[in-house]
Amino acid sequence: MKEEDDKIEAFWRWFVQHNSFIQNSIQSESSKDRATVVEKMNNYILDLGLFTWDLGLNDENTWFLTISPNGDSELLEISQRIMEDAPTHLDWEFHASKPAKNWNRIFFVYNEQMDEIEIDANDWEFVATPAGEGKITLLLEAKNIQTLDTETAEQAAHLFLVNEIGELAKISQLKEVKIVSALETQLEISKTSIVQLKNKLNNFGWH
Repeated sequence: MKEEDDKIEAFWRWFVQHNSFIQNSIQSESSKDRATVVEKMNNYILDLGLFTWDLGLNDENTWFLTISPNGDSELLEISQRIMEDAPTHLDWEFHASKPAKNWNRIFFVYNEQMDEIEIDANDWEFVATPAGEGKITLLLEAKNIQTLDTETAEQAAHLFLVNEIGELAKISQLKEVKIVSALETQLEISKTSIVQLKNKLNNFGWH
């Protein structure tokens, strides 16, 4: 624990000291210092776990740093500890997991042949059922995944949910997720439009 705390402290000390340098280097894709910043970030963050990270300007033109636990609940605890020590005096947004997006529900996945496939999830539907311990089982019906292999379809479900409800909710609130191109007949009466997913999940007691 002490060693981990020391690593977190060292990361934030470096981050604060080089705040302007980081922003200037990342903002300019042609900056010769961009690779240096990426390498330093990788060294500090990956030394704490197998995270992925992203930083830049968001739609509100505010700088953000996201450290993603890649769907791992144990890594989430570490990323949350990292962000507990994030500098509050800097004009940044810090996220311990990928936040939900304000988006159009259109995204891309890559199939087994590494072809890019556009997915429009606006017509998807779902069935949510309690699974105990405050979690739910989520069944997604996506008629437009019929041509996708199983792994690509599961990746589509993962990407959609991270974007729609955020990585924290996906890790902590969903016990199981399954995606199909057509629901069984007996479930048709229970399905709901995907645009109601957040509202439906809120009814289970979380926000």
